[in-house]
Amino acid sequence: MHEPLDPDRKPFRFITPSDAYQPCAVDENRFTWPSAAVVVPQADHRDRVLIFFQSLCASGQGMTSDIFHAMGVAEYWYDPAHVPGPDEPIQATILEEQLFEKPTDADSSYGQAAVLHDGYIYVYRCLANGTCSVGRIEPAGVTHPDHYRFWDGSTWAAGADHASSMDLPNHTFAIKPSVAYFPNSRLFVMADMADLHTGIIGLRVARSPQGPWSAPTYTLPPGCEHVYPHQCFGVEVHENMSDAGHIAITYYNPAIGLGESPVREVRVPVRIIPAGLASKR
Repeated sequence: MHEPLDPDRKPFRFITPSDAYQPCAVDENRFTWPSAAVVVPQADHRDRVLIFFQSLCASGQGMTSDIFHAMGVAEYWYDPAHVPGPDEPIQATILEEQLFEKPTDADSSYGQAAVLHDGYIYVYRCLANGTCSVGRIEPAGVTHPDHYRFWDGSTWAAGADHASSMDLPNHTFAIKPSVAYFPNSRLFVMADMADLHTGIIGLRVARSPQGPWSAPTYTLPPGCEHVYPHQCFGVEVHENMSDAGHIAITYYNPAIGLGESPVREVRVPVRIIPAGLASKR
């Protein structure tokens, strides 16, 4: 691979933190952690890529809840008529670094997962106990937290305090969900780790972005048999790499040695049975 370097001979950062927001102590390293992205097609055939990311502060203490801070949003413009060359850095622009503050009851806020559907961006937030909620926004208002509306169980209401838990049967754990829309089957697909201690992934589907969601189907990707703290994680579901009979999932496998990519893909075979037919079996 060839990667352009900055004047200090270091790789360009995709998202560079600003000086306007300083969540870290002087002895901590500042990072940005992308959580989700959506592609908003434009009339001029360009794509506006919106990236939800979290600010992290680390000083070697490991992945503790203290290192997570505000959720922000950045954008990257992709022009298929002018694809970046080998020496052109790919860099996003921060639009809002403190879109959602870190909540007191979780490590992360809305934007853990995101999906674009019918003119709205849907942003998801899950707690470690598996409780998840969802908000939505039109792309033009993505930087304004007070413009988001949250599913309260019957309608989309202003204020995250009105958000209710989505219907997620047997969902007792979450790290960071991934949600995608599959237009061929008209289904939303959610993927995440099934528990903390193994590499098992749970998959579920829904007809609407707020659910109700199906009971989970579980899969253990090859090479993910090891357990905590060496289990696979970082699950993402990809509609563009899937087909009618398979759901494409990528994940991070920390057991992969140097010289190989630890990001792996698995294609999970699926057969969707309508609820009415399933109940008759």
